[in-house]
Amino acid sequence: MQKRKKTLSQRILRILLILFILSAGGAGGYRYYQKSTVIPVHTNKISRGLFLYTITSTSSGTIKADRAAKISSRINGRVVRVNFNESERVGAGEELIVLEQEEAITNIKRVEANLLLAKVRHEQANAAFELEKKLVNSKISETEANRKEASAALRRAQDMERQGIISNQQLDSAVRNYDVASAAYESAVVNREGVVLKEKEMLAAKAEVEQLEESLSIAIIQKSYLRITAPFNGIVSFKQVEVGEMVLPGAPLAEVVDDNSLYIHAPVDEADIYKLRIRQEVKIRIDSFPGTDFIGKIYEISPTVSEEKLEGRTVAIKISIDRHTEKLRPGMSCDIEILVDKIPSALLVPTNLLMGRGEKKHVFVVEEGIVKKRPLRLGLSNWDFTVVEDGLREGEEIISSIDILNLKEGSRVVVKNE
Repeated sequence: MQKRKKTLSQRILRILLILFILSAGGAGGYRYYQKSTVIPVHTNKISRGLFLYTITSTSSGTIKADRAAKISSRINGRVVRVNFNESERVGAGEELIVLEQEEAITNIKRVEANLLLAKVRHEQANAAFELEKKLVNSKISETEANRKEASAALRRAQDMERQGIISNQQLDSAVRNYDVASAAYESAVVNREGVVLKEKEMLAAKAEVEQLEESLSIAIIQKSYLRITAPFNGIVSFKQVEVGEMVLPGAPLAEVVDDNSLYIHAPVDEADIYKLRIRQEVKIRIDSFPGTDFIGKIYEISPTVSEEKLEGRTVAIKISIDRHTEKLRPGMSCDIEILVDKIPSALLVPTNLLMGRGEKKHVFVVEEGIVKKRPLRLGLSNWDFTVVEDGLREGEEIISSIDILNLKEGSRVVVKNE
């Protein structure tokens, strides 16, 4: 029994000894592998230069047009001609769409004919009114003169009768003459009502002419609505109409965009509002044109702060785009950098070579073939460069090939710059 226990103990000791030897050999081999593995890297030399202090938008900017008009018809009609295609350039006042005009032309001819007849009736009524007025006025003048003469004769006869110069019979004759003259005058005055009636007939005929002239103007305007024109110079952004279709008032048929009024709409964090100024220079990078930088200027800053964005409150700015040869379209997305200030002779490190999070940023340098982690104190930053305030010296080289697998502090490296 004791012999078996002794044999078992010896076997366990042998196994433990073998495991120890194997583990020691593995650790030594791993250390040997580490010492014998050298990683080739590239480096960048740190230098001083002009730093442009910029701020960026909280999200991508969007190219928009200051003038864009939906093209639609004002009246019902069937399309007989379409003079444009999508993406074509059109000029202000250029005929885009023509609707069927036969009914409008017939309506104009009908109104013109009625207007001609109304003008004839008005001329006849006016002539009758003028003639009646002339006759009545003449009759009134004549009878009024006769009445005055008879009145004077009556007064003389009355005076003479009182003096006993004439007889009563002669006085009675003077009274009868006056009464006849007065009756004739009153009859002439009554005939003025006929003049009033003639005037009303003339005015009614004139009103009919004016109404038909207005109807003709409306008919001509409605006919002009059958020709739909471009409101300004621009490019047709979309087309939704074909020959033979019936169109309804207000239904969008096309859109014309003034490509000379393009601008960029971008949101900026409210914390950066105090840095914004009208006419500040802006660097623009449009996704559709990689590698091409556009230049613009701020020309409008919103007076209000928007709460629509989930990431925070923003203020909208509008940026003009300087002259360019590329064909920009509304709706394109872009990134912007607003130039706030310039720092001459700043120690700069490429922003994409910084590692770490928050304020704890670092770079890798090579010291005697070993990678060393170099913590940095940084200043202002933009897309391209960040200002180094402490942690690096001018002329030092930092590892630029930071995407190499297993590259870390303590790794053995060899610099192989082209």
